Amino acid sequence: MKLRCVCNEDYVYDHTKAGQQFKCKWCKQLIVMPHFQSLSTEDQMYYRKELKKQEEKAKRAAEKAERKQQAAAAREAARQRAQHQEDAIRKKREEEARVQLAKKKHEDKQYAFTLAYAKEEPNKPKTCFCSIKRVQHGPMQEAMVQKWIDDGLLSSMDYIRPDNLVTWLRLSDIPER
Repeated sequence: MKLRCVCNEDYVYDHTKAGQQFKCKWCKQLIVMPHFQSLSTEDQMYYRKELKKQEEKAKRAAEKAERKQQAAAAREAARQRAQHQEDAIRKKREEEARVQLAKKKHEDKQYAFTLAYAKEEPNKPKTCFCSIKRVQHGPMQEAMVQKWIDDGLLSSMDYIRPDNLVTWLRLSDIPER
């Protein structure tokens, strides 16, 4: 429901301001907001319908805002779960990398130790194992290994292992043997 000033400016009726006086913003005419009971029955019904429409609109807006808030909370929770999963995967990969690095260092240390051992006693005959294309042969005396090298059965890409050690050495790493 609207109230109209003498200057044809419209004002919306508000029952919360019933009985209050205010001035028109254009002509400065004094306007009194009537009490709800003083309105006609048709105006009261119209105003009640308008109030009900406004309440329903406000309720729908609140429900929509609640749904938006819930959707945003669900997206944030999903993002956090994904972030936690990524963090767990990253930590797992870092741990695996550390383990692989430690394993590689240990293997390198063992290889260096075995290589130093094989180089320090070149004249002492030993029994050895040979690995040709990942097939293990042996144990055999060092003279037999030398014969295989001379015959071309063992190349620089093949591996050899002294009998009492576990690390395989590439034959090209010990050319003096």
